[in-house]
Amino acid sequence: MMDVLTWPQHSYTVTLARWVLAAVFLAAAVSKLGDQQRFVQVVLAYNVLPKRLARLFATLVPWIEAVISVLLVVGLATRAAAIVCGLLLASFIVAIGINLARGRTELDCGCFGPTHRQKISGGLVVRNIALVLLSVQVALFADGYFALDGLIFSTQHTGEASPPIVGLFFITLICVGLLVFYLVGRQITALHTRRRL
Repeated sequence: MMDVLTWPQHSYTVTLARWVLAAVFLAAAVSKLGDQQRFVQVVLAYNVLPKRLARLFATLVPWIEAVISVLLVVGLATRAAAIVCGLLLASFIVAIGINLARGRTELDCGCFGPTHRQKISGGLVVRNIALVLLSVQVALFADGYFALDGLIFSTQHTGEASPPIVGLFFITLICVGLLVFYLVGRQITALHTRRRL
């Protein structure tokens, strides 16, 4: 049985954290690349960076997110990818926080591109902080389990046996089930809200 205090270090939870980050960043990258000009306008609207720097940032971010997501899925350069992931998320937190402090709550967050418009809020800051914590977990405790790092650099499980892959798939299945449950609940809530309007 896994000790509660050591669960963040366990191969299963680190791998799941890695995959969650990969899924979030892949979804963000694909949606932003679908309409990159729109994302540039969103970043400019934040009015945090000088215009030239904001345009460069908005142009590079979707590609960085795409590369990070691939690296995290396959577990290659995992620690570096997690660090970049955390830094990107921290930049989003700062930009949202500055605009919330200015009272500009009407801004589109731009998190998942033009297809998923969402206004900035304290909830977004909390969500991004949670993702930063996952990034820190992966950066600190990635051990090469179920990852190319483990195969290429032989970094997997120094001095301990690898946990069975069956356990990882079982935990993953539970997490996917919870995610589906959450998404279905969210759709039902959205439909209920529309009917009221």
